[in-house]
Amino acid sequence: MAHINFFAFVRGFNVFKHIKHLCSVRKRKLKLDISKTTENETLSNSCEPNSSEPHIHETKNNGPPPQSKVYQSFANIKYPPKRLRIERKDWYVVGCSSIGRNHITTNKPCQDNHFCSIQNDGWGMAIISDGAGSAENSHLGSKHISERAFDIFKQFLIQNNFIEEKIFLQEKEWQEFSIQAFRQLYKSLFDFCFAREIEFHSVACTVSIVIFSPNGLLSTHIGDGRAGYCTVNGEWKPLFIPHKGEEANHTIFLTSSPWSTSKEIVMSNVLVPESRVVNEKISAFTLMTDGCENHAFECSKFNRDINKWFDPNVPSEKFFNPLCQQLKSLKENNVSEDEANLNWRHFIESGNQGLKEESDDKTLILGILI
Repeated sequence: MAHINFFAFVRGFNVFKHIKHLCSVRKRKLKLDISKTTENETLSNSCEPNSSEPHIHETKNNGPPPQSKVYQSFANIKYPPKRLRIERKDWYVVGCSSIGRNHITTNKPCQDNHFCSIQNDGWGMAIISDGAGSAENSHLGSKHISERAFDIFKQFLIQNNFIEEKIFLQEKEWQEFSIQAFRQLYKSLFDFCFAREIEFHSVACTVSIVIFSPNGLLSTHIGDGRAGYCTVNGEWKPLFIPHKGEEANHTIFLTSSPWSTSKEIVMSNVLVPESRVVNEKISAFTLMTDGCENHAFECSKFNRDINKWFDPNVPSEKFFNPLCQQLKSLKENNVSEDEANLNWRHFIESGNQGLKEESDDKTLILGILI
C-alpha cells in the first residue's frame, strides 16, 4: 500500500515579476546534477538500460467501470463553517492510494503509489504512479518512481534558482527538462532492478507529476493518468491529456523504450512526455490514476453529429466542488493532516457506490489554496 507523505510549508511565490527575468530564463542553460540529491541511492554509470526493451502496452480487462452518481462527504464528522481571518494563503492537500476489487480477488498488491510534499516558499509537488496490471513487480516500480521523482525534480528547481528568483519556465524549456528528468528516472529504475536482480519489464508503471504554487502549475506525465485545476473564478480545467492507445485501456509506460530513445513520440495527439505550464493563479488542483477517472472526470461522451464516442477530459464540478468545500472546512477547524487523510481514505475506498465497487486500483490527490 502507498504511504502518504506531507510536510508543512509557508507561503507562495510570485511569477514573472520583471521582463528581464523572462529573458534570463530563455538564455539560461538548464542544469540537473543528480549527484547532489539527498537520497542514499546513487545512479550507476556502469549499468545502461537496454534500449531494445519492447514497447509495453497493457489491456487491463477490468470490465465496464461503475459510474459514480451520488456524491457524498468524505468526512465522517461534519465540521461547521468557521470564519477566520487568514493572513496568508496555504495549501491543504490530501491523497490516498487504495487497492481495487480485482486485486483483492486475485490476491495482488495495490500497484498504485503516490508521493506529495509541501515545501516552503509556497510550492509543493504531487506525484502518482500506476503499475501495469500485467507486470509482476509493478508495485515496486511505482513506489520507487513516486519517491525518486521528487528528488530529481526538486533538485532541478533548486539548481536553477526557480524558487529563489520566483519565476516560471517557458513551456519549451519545461518540456526539455522533463525529458531529461524522465530519462534519469528511467535509468534509476533500471539500476533499482539490476540491484535486486529483477526484470526491467516487470516494474512497468506510468508517472504523472504536478508542481504547484499559488501562481500556477507545472505538469508533466507519461501514461494514462489525469489531472485538473480550478481557476480563481471557479472554472475546472484539464491539466493534460492521458496517453491512450487505439484499443481500450492501452497506454505507454516509463519503462517503454520508444519515448526514451526517440527524439519525439506522439500518443493521443500529444507528446510523450507531455509537459505544460499554467501561468495563472489557481485555487485547487487534482491528480489521479485511471482507476478514479470515471468517477471524477467527464471522459466519455457521445457526439451525435459524427456518431462517435469521444473523451471531453473535463474535471467534474459536481464531484470536486463539494470536496473542496469540505477540505476548506477541515482546514479552518484546524483538523490535522493525519485525520484529514484518514477521512480521505475512507472516501476513496467507499465514499459512494462507484468508488466502492471500482475494480482498478485508485489514487486521488486533491489540494486547495486557502
